[in-house]
Amino acid sequence: MRLSELQSLCGRALVEANSSADSVAQAGDLIARPPGESAQPPALSAADRLAIYRHNSEAVRAAALAHNYPLTRAWLGDEYFDAAARRFARETPATSPDLNRYGKDFAEWLVNLPGLAEQSPPAIDLARLDWLRHELTQLVLAPDESALRGLRSIYALDQIFAACIAPEDTQSADASACANADENPADSPAERPYLLLRSGNPAVPIACQAVDEALFAQLDL
Repeated sequence: MRLSELQSLCGRALVEANSSADSVAQAGDLIARPPGESAQPPALSAADRLAIYRHNSEAVRAAALAHNYPLTRAWLGDEYFDAAARRFARETPATSPDLNRYGKDFAEWLVNLPGLAEQSPPAIDLARLDWLRHELTQLVLAPDESALRGLRSIYALDQIFAACIAPEDTQSADASACANADENPADSPAERPYLLLRSGNPAVPIACQAVDEALFAQLDL
């Protein structure tokens, strides 16, 4: 078997929990005993050995998600977020070896997470904001450069952003987070534009602020 075929077989078996019994057994045997090496019969089955690797792989992806979405984790709490991250990691293999790119679709996945929209309505928009913040952190900027990202939300994302930077303030922010939505009829809440700004000066933290529609439209984000 060629190396590329071996890598493909093991990769599929690690991310596909429902791989066929034959492929699981073959990949598990190759992981436990590389070609050309002899060994005693393994104490664990091929499926059990692969389950260990699969669990570790999922744990790495879940940790990457926590790194890429720190504001969302602060807002939802470690226990809730980590459980959701593990589920997302089980369902969503990485498509790049660079885990800074992992989780781009996490906010859209959260839309279908049972109970979240009712328990914490701003969480999905916050996750969208969090990914934009993460994108900004990956940019290489000169000290005199800056970069912007923007989105609209019916929630007070600037307040939530500030609260998640200082987690002790999340309770007070939670009470006012839905202010924009509560001031409007439930069937037609008004969205408000928000900007994320990153300076090329590393001493200046990323900022989130509400802006007027005219400026937001002019920026064409």
